[in-house]
Amino acid sequence: MALALLVNALCAIIGILMNRTPEPPLVATSRTSATSTTVSTSTTTTVITTAADDAPPQPDDPHLPPPSNPGQVALPYETHNRDNAIYLRNLRPGPLTVRVSALSSHNLRATPPLPLIRTVPASTEQKISRFGPIDPYSSWSVRPNVEYRYGSLAAQPDATVYRIPLPPRYRYHLDSSAKNIYAFIAPHWTEVRAAREGRVTHVEDRFSYGIAQPGKENCIFVAHSDGTMAYYGSLEPNSIRVRPGQRIQSGQTLALVSPNALQFEVYYIDRKLQVAALPLQFQTADGPTELTAKQDYIP
Repeated sequence: MALALLVNALCAIIGILMNRTPEPPLVATSRTSATSTTVSTSTTTTVITTAADDAPPQPDDPHLPPPSNPGQVALPYETHNRDNAIYLRNLRPGPLTVRVSALSSHNLRATPPLPLIRTVPASTEQKISRFGPIDPYSSWSVRPNVEYRYGSLAAQPDATVYRIPLPPRYRYHLDSSAKNIYAFIAPHWTEVRAAREGRVTHVEDRFSYGIAQPGKENCIFVAHSDGTMAYYGSLEPNSIRVRPGQRIQSGQTLALVSPNALQFEVYYIDRKLQVAALPLQFQTADGPTELTAKQDYIP
């Protein structure tokens, strides 16, 4: 009797094993677009979305455009999702430093981990991070977010003596030099001259007024050979005479001064994606000089 029961039990176990449904393979197929990717497996569905339009750049930073408005502001990059990875293409003719983080995620393994900060060279595309699940048998999701600055992490500021960015032989008042941002007072429509040679990476000339309001003023960004960036702000509407990608020479006319003070600074990007403006020496009638606020100077 005991032997018969044992044989019956073994037959039952063999029957279960013979009829068991095999585990589905963990092979994914993807459907890719410029803004989102849906990755479908035989067990789960994972949605990867980018949040560039949902989380526009901070409007209180003078080095960023104002919040994105459809048909009005174009972001300087594109993101693409393919093969469970996020790629970023820099659309500007100068370096762009980005911080990619996850607004939300679930069961996510990112390689390299998020958040991360990286400089994407001009007009190139880079793979930023590859995504996948920590537990391959569970669903996973990620919603990336991108913040950016014009400039490079690789900047090595040199000892260049800058021109005062206005025509020579006239006297100009330096209204302020707070935090190494130089505000020059000059007559309306005075020419704005390049303080150093470089390449124009971005211009903003769509505002009908020339106020000095962070993120809402006409401006020019210029990349220098040492990796630093120059910022010329509060420019007269419709007066910019250079274009992105153009090489410019020191002393070249860039635009005209608005009724407000010309804003000028040279900066680099630090490892926290913060803008660090540099103290500068300017060539004046008295030789190389570190300018002091509330004083007059002749280029």
